[in-house]
Amino acid sequence: MGSAEKRQRLSKLFSAFTRAEAEYEATARKHKIRRFLRRVCAKWLLARAGRLFEKYQAEKGELTPLALIIGARISFHDRAYLRASQYAREVLDRGIGPDQRAMALSVLAECHEKIGNSKKPEDSLKVIFTELYDKLEPITQIRVLRSRAGFEGR
Repeated sequence: MGSAEKRQRLSKLFSAFTRAEAEYEATARKHKIRRFLRRVCAKWLLARAGRLFEKYQAEKGELTPLALIIGARISFHDRAYLRASQYAREVLDRGIGPDQRAMALSVLAECHEKIGNSKKPEDSLKVIFTELYDKLEPITQIRVLRSRAGFEGR
């Protein structure tokens, strides 16, 4: 293989690499823009859900445990952790089933973890997985597991 042939092959390789790198950068920019738009859309939807929950709360006065759990999740995603834990505690203060209790405890554990209470998240999760997990409906088991995965992944 001659010197000219090597240069030609290197030139082709460099050209292919340059095209691939440019395509990668363009794709990365597209993905970055898509992620940004998804975040903006999620924030808008979260704000709308918060307004709807406040309107529902004003109309009904007394909220069901399910509505309180929804309010807790909305507040959690809105980074209002104290309000979310307050809603979760309101659910726990009522006579409720294991599904609602587990969901409230998982919200409470996430809030304590975000606030920085070191021991309380483990206590809430321990109650869920020792006392309640076998009594839960499958969809609630999945929700609790997703919540725990997010908790452990932080």
